[in-house]
Amino acid sequence: ANASSSANASSSANASSSASASATSSNSGKIHFAIGGRKRKKKDLSSSSSSSSSRNDAGISASDREDDLKPSDEHEHEHAHEPANDGSEHSHSHSRPHKRAEKEMRTIRRDIRSVAPLIILLTACVLFSAATKSTKAPKVPTVATPEPPPPPPPLPVFRSAGPLYNQYDVCTDFCKGAITTCEGVVDWVTNTYAIPLSRHIDGGAGTDATGKPEEQFDACHNTCMGWVYWRQDAQPDFTQRFFNGYAIGDSLNCRYNHLQFASGIPSFPYGLAASESESAPQHCQHITPDAGWVCTDYRRDSDNKTPPQLYKEAMFTKHRVGDCWLAADDKIADCHRKALHDGTIDQQLLWVPDDIEYIFLHANALTKVPDLSRFTDLKGIYLENNALTVLESDDFASNSKLEILNLSNNFITEIPDDLLASVTDLKSFFFNFNYVTAIPATLFGTTTDIELISLVDNKLTEFEAGTFAGLGSLKLLAFGQQGKAADRGKIFSADGIPDGLFDDLVSLEYFSTFINAVGVLKESWFGDWSANLEVIAIFLYQTGPVPPLVIEDGVFDKLPSLIDIAAYSSGNVIEPTDVSNNPNLLTVLYGSQFDILAPLPEPALYNAALI
Repeated sequence: ANASSSANASSSANASSSASASATSSNSGKIHFAIGGRKRKKKDLSSSSSSSSSRNDAGISASDREDDLKPSDEHEHEHAHEPANDGSEHSHSHSRPHKRAEKEMRTIRRDIRSVAPLIILLTACVLFSAATKSTKAPKVPTVATPEPPPPPPPLPVFRSAGPLYNQYDVCTDFCKGAITTCEGVVDWVTNTYAIPLSRHIDGGAGTDATGKPEEQFDACHNTCMGWVYWRQDAQPDFTQRFFNGYAIGDSLNCRYNHLQFASGIPSFPYGLAASESESAPQHCQHITPDAGWVCTDYRRDSDNKTPPQLYKEAMFTKHRVGDCWLAADDKIADCHRKALHDGTIDQQLLWVPDDIEYIFLHANALTKVPDLSRFTDLKGIYLENNALTVLESDDFASNSKLEILNLSNNFITEIPDDLLASVTDLKSFFFNFNYVTAIPATLFGTTTDIELISLVDNKLTEFEAGTFAGLGSLKLLAFGQQGKAADRGKIFSADGIPDGLFDDLVSLEYFSTFINAVGVLKESWFGDWSANLEVIAIFLYQTGPVPPLVIEDGVFDKLPSLIDIAAYSSGNVIEPTDVSNNPNLLTVLYGSQFDILAPLPEPALYNAALI
């Protein structure tokens, strides 16, 4: 390789020194060489002296050399007028140039021989490369290794903070779904409902809807902007605990959650198919301005407004003190989602006036109820979405004016018998998504004016006789979805309801025991007390392989005010003759909410022979 490189370098030098050399041919067959601009003559190639070198050592013929040394037109023109030579002999004047020409020809042939090996080597490399590419073995297809199964979903974790979402954008998404999935449930222009309940106010109990379809979105959006919006993911995230805390309550959060339930989450957010499902008419009534018992709160007697309504209306009066906002003449303290914990809460509460009436402490990191004893005018305490583990008998002993107590979505495993003994004005008790296995029979003994009790998603298996004795003002009772994880909906059965448990609930309008193992509605449970009952929710009884729900004969006859019966996904059938004595009935839900998810029409019905 080094020798070739040297030869190449030498030949390059020689070639550059004789770059101006060119051969010309005359009509007489003689070849003239012009070297360095001077003309030379050479004897005819047909002579013996030239023919002896007709092929060089490198195997290059004279004809090949003639091609390489093609005469130039310029030199051909210069010698066009020279006399013809007969070829017998050369004149003496031409002998010396002839020798020089022969010497230079030998130099050229030597240069060509020195370069030839390199040209052959390069040609061989090119041919070898082309052959290698053409004979390259085809790629063997690789068999994809199957991916391992996905890991199980993570367990729900406590998070004390959530992302911020602009309420305008959330309301835009909300109204898209509300007008699609829940079309016709509410006239957002006039706030009238197709299914009126006694609970509805501000026109909601009527059916005189006058809004036009094209007006619904803007009216919905304006209404939505008037709801309080606690900072939460816009769509429910089941990995975050605080989602459960917004299953009830007067907020955009609660209404958005139930809109998702209506459209069939987690499978179909806003799915048009899901708007045909039984779950839509059940949950759509909870997204209305009134919110149909679920996304609501206790309303004050003085103005029929909930504390979240009061706070939203006073939004432009709020000012920040420490980690809390004060609003409505400093009667409302908003300390929610401020990462408050047991070590910081007492110092932050120093900024809150003694005469505060409502305090929002939800979505923090509290493990125990803070000292609220100096706030003797408190009417509402919101402690949902914390990490409370224990309750003490005197936690609310000084708050004798208390009307609303929300302890939902904590880690409480036991309720003291006398927790509510001093709060005799209590109107609502929300205790959803905790871990108690029993409700003390005397818990509500002093709260005879209570109107709302919600105990959803605990670990209850039964109620003791007399638990609801004397609660003649109670309007809502909800205790669905008992049990955790694999036991959810399986541990509370009809055996956990003693005869006469509801006999004093003469004002009850909303009765809910969904996702439980209550496989029968007994005729003996109902009586004179159930004359005002408007809604029964007992849906999703069949969460496992169990017999269909049984509604005993005579049950509907004891429900003269019934407006809404939701028993879907429970395996039972309701006949028109069963409800012939229920003149107010507008919503009857049975069958399976999941049927709509199947391909339609059924593949088995496909008639290929006709296609």
